[in-house]
Amino acid sequence: MFKSRTFHRGLSLTLLVLAMAYIGYALSGCSSSDNGTQAPPVEATQNSLATAIALQAAATAQPTATWYVVGGDKPSATPTASPSPTTQPTSEFSPTPSATATLPATFDPNEAASSSGIATAIAMARTITGDHFWLSRPFFTESGVIDYAERIYDYGSTNVGQLRPHYGIDFVNPFGTRVLAAGDGVVFFAGDDFDQKRFGPTSNFYGNTVVIQHTHLDEKGQPFIYYTLYGHLSAVHVVTGQSIRRFDPIGQVGQSGVAIGPHLHLEVRIGDPYSYGSTYNPQLWIEPFPSYGVLAGRVTAEDGTLLSEVEIRAESLTSGVIYRAYTYADTDPILNGDPYLRENWVMGDLEAGMYDVKVAYLGRIVYQAQVAVIAGTTGFLPIIVD
Repeated sequence: MFKSRTFHRGLSLTLLVLAMAYIGYALSGCSSSDNGTQAPPVEATQNSLATAIALQAAATAQPTATWYVVGGDKPSATPTASPSPTTQPTSEFSPTPSATATLPATFDPNEAASSSGIATAIAMARTITGDHFWLSRPFFTESGVIDYAERIYDYGSTNVGQLRPHYGIDFVNPFGTRVLAAGDGVVFFAGDDFDQKRFGPTSNFYGNTVVIQHTHLDEKGQPFIYYTLYGHLSAVHVVTGQSIRRFDPIGQVGQSGVAIGPHLHLEVRIGDPYSYGSTYNPQLWIEPFPSYGVLAGRVTAEDGTLLSEVEIRAESLTSGVIYRAYTYADTDPILNGDPYLRENWVMGDLEAGMYDVKVAYLGRIVYQAQVAVIAGTTGFLPIIVD
């Protein structure tokens, strides 16, 4: 009925985000309220990984799959507050890099597949480079500030067909909350999109917007260029061409553009920074909290066709909490899979431990396995449905 291979990327990250409810959504589908959600704790039990390994060891009679660990760079520094600049927004800026690096070659998620059953092996022998948790969260961890993404309307989601496909992730915070740069870079654009189509499908889509160009140097010193977009701001505190350091304040949360209710809309773009179709899932770029991990995967038909809006459910065997995600909607422009992973779903912010993962398609369960979420890694689950 299905084939699956699990894939683990190593990195010092880990996240747990509890689901949040919306009071209102943007015409673009962005969230507007937190309604009593709680921030995930930044400390997990010390024995979570040991528990996961012990639980897997108890299941050795089941068919196994291989786990792979991906190496990557860990952003340094604990955020420290700095005063907001008082400069005014201007227009876009166009730096020209001297050379362009590429991410490592995309691995083939179908090159090895396992039979159905419980994945039991945690194999650390093979390391694949290509992880890219290069960004930090765009908020300080302060009282009343939410520094994790809303889960209900994640990247690629339509909220079960109710909203426009989402090309970023949302952080729901009070109007005026400081927004921070997620990484070092140069301000590519600072201003509004009132007068023309700039970064969205229509004018005045993101409203007050900041776009930062980031440059990551590979092991050969070649630059990899990518961008972060911060939309729906109430105020912009940087100017085009300004050099930015990680955690520098760049603006304030608002509800400009098509947003209804204050929140930050965050995107990652590769290639043309103006293209609405050049976005990628920020959950695979933002460094997780300690003691949390990420699950991602690909759900396809036997002919390789990506299946859209398929439900994935992960139930913690420790807490009993159930998390849900959906494969990316089928839309134009496409919702891109990561240039390395080629995923079509991501479930971020999961506390390290064991999870019972189920995938439902056309009213039936097509995949079920117990999967270990290991702190600082992403578990990858390619699933072929017949």
